[in-house]
Amino acid sequence: MDEQAARDLIVRAPIFSTYTDLSYAIRAFDGEPVKRVRDTMTAIWDQTGTPQSPVDWSNPDVWIENRLTGELRLMARKIWEGSGKKLNPRHVYGCYLFINRLHLLDQDRGTYSLGNRGQLFLASDETLLRELDAKEGIPKLLSLVAERSPCKRGDILPAWADYLKAVSVFSTPSTFADTLSRRLVNAVDRNLIARDGNTYSITDAGIQWLRGFSHSPEAVANAAVPSSKRTMVAEAARAYNEEQLEAFRTRLMGLEPAQFEHCIKDLLDAMDYEDV
Repeated sequence: MDEQAARDLIVRAPIFSTYTDLSYAIRAFDGEPVKRVRDTMTAIWDQTGTPQSPVDWSNPDVWIENRLTGELRLMARKIWEGSGKKLNPRHVYGCYLFINRLHLLDQDRGTYSLGNRGQLFLASDETLLRELDAKEGIPKLLSLVAERSPCKRGDILPAWADYLKAVSVFSTPSTFADTLSRRLVNAVDRNLIARDGNTYSITDAGIQWLRGFSHSPEAVANAAVPSSKRTMVAEAARAYNEEQLEAFRTRLMGLEPAQFEHCIKDLLDAMDYEDV
């Protein structure tokens, strides 16, 4: 792969955190030596354990005291307590990689400092968030969910896998599934996608966010951004699916008991159950 092709790749974060966790990490890292942050994560990683000898990381109040010492313990406490005990330091590595690659913190003589991009991120600046989303495939994800709402993760995984083959270095079924799962979590955390059990639907906020990408100057040339026509198709598909779902509910509610029983029988037959 030549240098230009490498620069054009998107969906590059293997551990894609929520933007909420990124905000916690940015505030925790600000003012800290880069080496201290890195050493803290290394010390945690070195104690990961194995399937035969697992390590419990569920309670940071306990393991931070038992497994870390000195400045590394203080760093872990800062991450944990500074987030209101919501960001487990065990899971901060993805934030660290993302912050460094997307320059969400400056580095001045080996120390992290909050610069312009970090301040914009913490302020939820729309332009910056759209830049980050476009680089990590969020517009494509929203488009896929909109076209199929409501849908399960498996319903969009084949199209997501085809997309990654074209725009990223990811090439295995496990990475296709994992990158999709992490981006769904990110979008749900931001109320762009709603989750009900194992079913996902795009929200009104998600449609508005998606529409903003299709109207950007980069929409025609950038594979990360859906075209306005594709966005219109996604919106129309979402509206049609919602109308059909509501019509189906109305029809079910109007069935007589015996008709409902026959409907369920037909459904089970279609699902290959026997002796219904």
